[in-house]
Amino acid sequence: MGADPYWYYVPYENDKKLDIVKLSDAINYGAAYVLKEEELCKYFVTDKPTRKIVDERVWDFWNYFANNFGVRGVGICITVYKDGMPNELYFGGYSYD
Repeated sequence: MGADPYWYYVPYENDKKLDIVKLSDAINYGAAYVLKEEELCKYFVTDKPTRKIVDERVWDFWNYFANNFGVRGVGICITVYKDGMPNELYFGGYSYD
């Protein structure tokens, strides 16, 4: 068995528990790494990406992430904006399996 990819959006103000242990400003197993402003600008052309921008550009970021950090048991988190305001959180990653 290999690791299974996952990705999904949740509302910015979500009251449900997620399948991750914590958010992190560093890449850690069991955590969703919150992208830094310079990474957002480099891969998403803005520090406030919309869902359309994330959908169009996320695979370029995943190629960078997978090639530099590996992906098993690690996730990412991106705040997604609508009309200049936080609207959703994007989570992506690979399971440990």
